[in-house]
Amino acid sequence: MTLDRILLTVQQAFDENPNPVRPDDAILKLLSLTLYKNDFEFNGQFYLQLCGVAMGRKYAPSTANLYLKELDHAAMYRCHIHPSYTPDSLMISLAYGPALSPNYSPSKNS
Repeated sequence: MTLDRILLTVQQAFDENPNPVRPDDAILKLLSLTLYKNDFEFNGQFYLQLCGVAMGRKYAPSTANLYLKELDHAAMYRCHIHPSYTPDSLMISLAYGPALSPNYSPSKNS
């Protein structure tokens, strides 16, 4: 997920869930600072992370959930894909056939 996309999804979540007490601008500025200035050392070399959230950031799961919200919506309402979650993974199974039936089998109906 690009850094701009992370900030956009958080901004959209703020817009969809307004809270007059929450300091949205300050939160977005701090989030931007921690995303764009995330440098680290590995094997004696310094790197600047350009994509995604660093492991261990407290907000990493929340930003991932916000990003996946759009995927969930698209999957369930546009593509007939039904996501199901298990701890630390996302499994997507395609819906086959005209109706989702527990008795449907692609091999029987091919």
